[in-house]
Amino acid sequence: MAQTHHPQTADRATEAPEETIKATELVALLDDDHAREIITAITDEAKSAREIVRECNSSRPTVYRRLNRLQEAGLVTTEMRYDSDGHHCKTFRLRYDSASIRLGTDGLCCTVEASDA
Repeated sequence: MAQTHHPQTADRATEAPEETIKATELVALLDDDHAREIITAITDEAKSAREIVRECNSSRPTVYRRLNRLQEAGLVTTEMRYDSDGHHCKTFRLRYDSASIRLGTDGLCCTVEASDA
């Protein structure tokens, strides 16, 4: 589980940097319709960008931009999928099962819980 807090002036992480997500970044991503569609598309299984484009009915550049933002935030990981015919493609998997956002006296607090995958 990773937690981040957002005081009024700056994000402050409470876990190791590779396991944290800035509160403002998480809120901004969850506020984006395209990012939410992508998160929904990869909730149950890893998918290629092409599969995500088809499922979300979004343009390729839009999907790739959001995937990059989600990956930079640490919400999405990538894997290589190899087909029996020798073809391969990168797939995207959601790293967390849930997120909660709470407003407290110390500012915005976000908690994300890692998936078992």
